[in-house]
Amino acid sequence: MKVKNKIKIHSDDIKLFTYLYIFQVATINQIRRDLFPKRDITSVVRRLSKLKKNGFLEKKVCFDSDWDCVVYSTTKKVFKNYLRHFHIEGRPEQMSSASLAHDLTLIEIRKRLKQFKEVSNYYTENLIRSSTLVEESFPVEDLRDLRNDAVFKLEYQQKFHHIALEYEASIKDRQRYSDKFLNYCLRDKVSGVFFVCKKKQHLKKIMQFEKDCCGPYAPKFYYIVLEDLLCEKSFATFYNRNGNKITLHVKIQPENQVVNHSYQ
Repeated sequence: MKVKNKIKIHSDDIKLFTYLYIFQVATINQIRRDLFPKRDITSVVRRLSKLKKNGFLEKKVCFDSDWDCVVYSTTKKVFKNYLRHFHIEGRPEQMSSASLAHDLTLIEIRKRLKQFKEVSNYYTENLIRSSTLVEESFPVEDLRDLRNDAVFKLEYQQKFHHIALEYEASIKDRQRYSDKFLNYCLRDKVSGVFFVCKKKQHLKKIMQFEKDCCGPYAPKFYYIVLEDLLCEKSFATFYNRNGNKITLHVKIQPENQVVNHSYQ
């Protein structure tokens, strides 16, 4: 244990620092739910405030229609003292989120995807770009170049596939999508890409961009609207441009089984 500025850092704090580094940012409720579900919310808030006061956390307010809340991220002080082992070159990739609402939603997407029995080994962008902890079979160099939001292993038709994840909260420049689609098409080690779109009109437009620029290539992009993914159904279905689908199924959790909150 290290003592810094009148505060003693415990193993739970290290767990919190790791979580925030991997996801870049999180709300109080996400932190409590994913890390400390048995703790009273008041005690979690008190600890977060104390860590902030001593320079270990940064606090911001997210003013978004979907996320009007207080959020926390780590500081360089945390990386220097507790997380340096994460990066190959000994420096942080990205300490704080550049798009709060986007990254908060990614935490919810990850939580949902990890409920499906076909999904395993989920890695965020920071883990892909900053860590040696990624399983050796993953095409890490390709994934770093593509800068996707996350990647995971998908068991489909009795085979394992490396799937990239892209969350689209708004429509970006058409050329940007064309470049991204073609880059993915040329990376054979990335088996497919799951696009989660905030709105149905976004999905339709992005799918049309794909049709326009990727006609000669076999479709490897599958789409779903965010609301359809996060709803509490026992399955979620992704569709490609030809109407083919991949359906994921929720794991059956035995009664009283403790949920695994690992970061993969």
